[in-house]
Amino acid sequence: MRGTNYFLETTGSPARFNKNGVFVLEPFAADVPIALDKLPRKEQLRGDLEMRCGEKSPTALVFVDLDNFKLVNDSKGHPAGGACLVKVAQILGAVAAMRGKVYRDGGDEFAVVLPNCTTAEATVTAERVRENIEEANVGGEVKVTASIGVAATDRVGHLADDLIAKA
Repeated sequence: MRGTNYFLETTGSPARFNKNGVFVLEPFAADVPIALDKLPRKEQLRGDLEMRCGEKSPTALVFVDLDNFKLVNDSKGHPAGGACLVKVAQILGAVAAMRGKVYRDGGDEFAVVLPNCTTAEATVTAERVRENIEEANVGGEVKVTASIGVAATDRVGHLADDLIAKA
């Protein structure tokens, strides 16, 4: 069981086997709500961008960083912060539906990869994201807004890291 617990720990699972060999999940809580757990992370973002950057069609990256999110966690607690992040993920998913893929870069940062999308098109999408986050009042009593960066490939040969840095 020690080996299994080590594996569960390294994968970030909250589950463990106790001394009696009983599988226990109850005392552990996931760090983030399940909907957020299902979002691909920065490693997959980098890999997907590397693949897209080698193609001839443009690819845009929209980076979203939440402003005042820490204040939600500090004043309202982590459950409120988690609810805020879930709302943002839902907004991003709705805006990106049928157009792109949403990633969680960490903490209060998200990214959206938009295949076959130019900088101008991605800028319109980013503005829609910004407006929807503001209108949805995702932070409740705390006004949470979004700072957004946009970058796009205009030719083959871009590196994922360069696109991420530019966004």
